Amino acid sequence: MVNKNSELMLPSLVRKRLYLGDICDAAEILQNGSPKIVHILSLFGTTSISYFSECSIMSKEIRKVVSGEKILRLVEYAGKDLKFVRMAASLEDVAKENLLDCLEI
Repeated sequence: MVNKNSELMLPSLVRKRLYLGDICDAAEILQNGSPKIVHILSLFGTTSISYFSECSIMSKEIRKVVSGEKILRLVEYAGKDLKFVRMAASLEDVAKENLLDCLEI
């Protein structure tokens, strides 16, 4: 991701060892690598959980949690040399939900 000054933009550091970014940040890191980031958590509303598999980013499924025909969580090795562990979860970030209750460690 490049800003208007042609500088590489990375996700924002929000806590020690925790970065927050958008889907474009995640795609950039998965495609080009990162010396600081090794795990990626992607939250999706509904049908877009397979976003990266549709973007020619290498991935290898570790496990999938399904309810009926809906994918609830997908854990995979992803990105350059499959060195990232990525979890995609079909959740909405709303005030009444504790997202940590819905995710396996």
